[in-house]
Amino acid sequence: MNQVNSSDTFDREVYKTRKREEKDRIFEMLSEETQKLLDPEKLKAYADVQARFLRSSVSNALLIGRQRPEATWIRSFDDWKNDNIFVNKGEKAILMLKPVTYERPDGSQGFASDVSKNFDVTQTTAMGRTIIRKEYHEMSGMPSPEELLGAVRQRAMTTFVRDEAFRGRAVNMADLSVYLMAKHYRLDPPDVDFERVALFFEGRKEKDVRRELTAVKTAADEVNREMLARARDGRENER
Repeated sequence: MNQVNSSDTFDREVYKTRKREEKDRIFEMLSEETQKLLDPEKLKAYADVQARFLRSSVSNALLIGRQRPEATWIRSFDDWKNDNIFVNKGEKAILMLKPVTYERPDGSQGFASDVSKNFDVTQTTAMGRTIIRKEYHEMSGMPSPEELLGAVRQRAMTTFVRDEAFRGRAVNMADLSVYLMAKHYRLDPPDVDFERVALFFEGRKEKDVRRELTAVKTAADEVNREMLARARDGRENER
């Protein structure tokens, strides 16, 4: 009768334990970083990271800020490798969260988070290459900076005034949305009262703080995606 190799069983259990501990560590870091947002300087530091990674979740921006706040371009090991760029030996991965789906016992689909390991461009062989990033005024088809930031403010205000959670602070939170977009494109950002915004979070649950920051981030991200798509369509129509 065939038997399961005990060492294989042990290895699988060790792997599961390590993955569980890894995820626990991430959620512990996320909790600690969320608590730090009560400090205006820490809140601004988060906003600067989120502005660079506008499409990343609030949770991942907080994790990036914790592990490698100066990061500018983060990808997985395989994504770098596919472009013939390799992670330098001995580099420590940036732990982030990625969404995963699973099947519940009743057959329905569930959603959860898993750990992903990523690396900044400074941790790779790409640092020997010339990387050029266009300035905003060089991006064909995009609106003026004033129009762009105005669209973000309008989107944010429209969203926030309808949300009970933003009662009495829609203007300050809209300032933060505009700040994210401005910093993303290295435009002049508005003055944000980070001290006042930080006070808004006092006494609130961590998940609610991240939810509200997600709304702030989404207002900027949605407008940015729409403007980029419009600019791309305009260029295609000119061909």
